[in-house]
Amino acid sequence: MTHSKPAGDRSPHSLITAPASRPSGVAAKVRLRAATPDAVLAVVPHLLGFYPSLSLVVLGLGEQGRVMVTFRYDLPEPSDGELASDIAHHAEYVLTREHLAAAMLIGYGPENLVLPVLAQTAAQIGNHGIHLQEALRAEAGRYWSLLCDDASCCPPGAVPTTRDRTLRRPR
Repeated sequence: MTHSKPAGDRSPHSLITAPASRPSGVAAKVRLRAATPDAVLAVVPHLLGFYPSLSLVVLGLGEQGRVMVTFRYDLPEPSDGELASDIAHHAEYVLTREHLAAAMLIGYGPENLVLPVLAQTAAQIGNHGIHLQEALRAEAGRYWSLLCDDASCCPPGAVPTTRDRTLRRPR
């Protein structure tokens, strides 16, 4: 899956913040920021309320990269092209209905389950003018950016998440 980025486009690792409509009280004072893929992966479980697995998570982004909607799908197991197509169409429908011009896709699980759904969803939203800001696959404490081909920041062997690097630091 290849994607071209328009000239002058923001980096796929730009700022992500919590939704503009906020709850009251202490929760209204909390502002989540995620400026890197690692930070996005750290924020997703807080947005969903649980750590996803065998899932496609969609972050619908508004102005200035604000996360306006967060939703997820169970990945079909085994891989199923028809279900992948249904997921892609539904994701495009939700993002379009909410008038969102950008999105991030995060697939959690093995490549053979994540990539068919992620690729169809990326194509579907792209065909409807929704900019794919980032596409990640996460598995076993590692992640791959599917839009970045710079081996210095996105090596083919994946990048360990911060949590994983923290657990492995020598004492």
